[in-house]
Amino acid sequence: MIRRLALFVALAAGMSSVAQIAVGPSRPTVVYNNWSAYDELSDTVPQTEQLCMRMLDEVIRLRKAGVQIDYYLIDAFWFDVSGGYRTWHRQHWPEGPDEWIKKCLDNGIVPGLWFSTNLISSGGNPMLNPLSEWGTSVTPGHSTVSLFEGAYLSHLMETLQMYADKGVGLFKFDFAYFDAASRSALSCMLPEEIVEANKTSFINALKLFRVKNPEILLIGYNGFGGDLEDTVHPFRKTVDSRWLEVFDTLYSGDPRLSDVPMMNFWRSQDVYSDRMVREFAFNGVPLHRIDNCSFMIGTTGTCYRRGTAAWRSSVILNMARGGWLNVYHGNIDLLDDADAAWLAKAQKLYLPLQEYGRTSLIGGVYGDVELYGYKSAVADGCLFTLINPTQTAKTIDLGSFDARVLFRDSGASPTVEGSKITLRSEQMVVIGTGRFADIEFDLGKESDIRIPVSVTPI
Repeated sequence: MIRRLALFVALAAGMSSVAQIAVGPSRPTVVYNNWSAYDELSDTVPQTEQLCMRMLDEVIRLRKAGVQIDYYLIDAFWFDVSGGYRTWHRQHWPEGPDEWIKKCLDNGIVPGLWFSTNLISSGGNPMLNPLSEWGTSVTPGHSTVSLFEGAYLSHLMETLQMYADKGVGLFKFDFAYFDAASRSALSCMLPEEIVEANKTSFINALKLFRVKNPEILLIGYNGFGGDLEDTVHPFRKTVDSRWLEVFDTLYSGDPRLSDVPMMNFWRSQDVYSDRMVREFAFNGVPLHRIDNCSFMIGTTGTCYRRGTAAWRSSVILNMARGGWLNVYHGNIDLLDDADAAWLAKAQKLYLPLQEYGRTSLIGGVYGDVELYGYKSAVADGCLFTLINPTQTAKTIDLGSFDARVLFRDSGASPTVEGSKITLRSEQMVVIGTGRFADIEFDLGKESDIRIPVSVTPI
């Protein structure tokens, strides 16, 4: 009770400062996340210091080739199970993170870290052993910790500040369980009271953290809203708007297969991410604050061991959806120098449109077998990124007669007739109009997805 009262007083004292802090990325930002270069959940590839440093060298290589990468986020399992996030994995990081942090900062890259919000054990396997000083924060099943009881939350915030003081500038929060409560709280509080107490305590703590660290990026992942498991449920309100007061972005789900019957495995994943972006927009999350988390390449189970299959269309869609947090996951060492040059060119087309243009959703409801896409517009031109998830040809009128195909899948071409364009089965295409209808913006083809001339039902 005393700790909570002190937190409330501190928050009240800093409210004028909180009101002046803008939440949300200040400009389109690119984050490299090393998840799927390793995978300790659906695979057996551990995260090690050697792997992280090797990927940092790859980030530096891509930056020298003109690719924008602003942050390097180390994902889960960097910490020792008994260290309360203050001790790094003793086997994989025997000397701690200082060399990695220094090399990031020396090369103009902001380091970032993953944290579980309050899940400490999953499937009977501990992620964190409870510290004695957390006291009554630990729940009866020892799988989660309460955010409004005991000292876990204050200890966590002190830990975040410790890393912020070292130069860490991005914090990813995952696995939030707001039903967590001690046996005592469970006996005297309603479930909705427990949820509200956890949310309020966490929101207030993050607001105070922002007051002291206004340049920090905070991003929310699993547990902060969204129906992420399928693409057939009707849209409903699941995102608490208060998260937009503390998180710069909210993610809309890891790439997975959609429920739309499709021939191409990778295009099905594209449709899933498109559907989730639409759902979060329905929930009132601005497009530029939705982290669609769709671009994963690598050799591990979490990305279906795709290697670099269909990576060009995937990264284009990642940027076309309008989110200002553009996250690139996994084995970026698989991208050669020619790939880096192509990616730099694609970024130079899309990232300025994110910042200075206006991105809007067009076409049908994503995942409901209707042609759909994104329109990014500036005063003298537009960029249309379109997908036809159906098994029949679909036509859309772009309202412009100077349309040029800038990127498409291999195989059969889309048909452009005046202001109308017809897309074939499962086809993705980028169309430029106005000043973008120029050969200088051509991005070529997606060689890993081949579009048929026709489709006949069996």
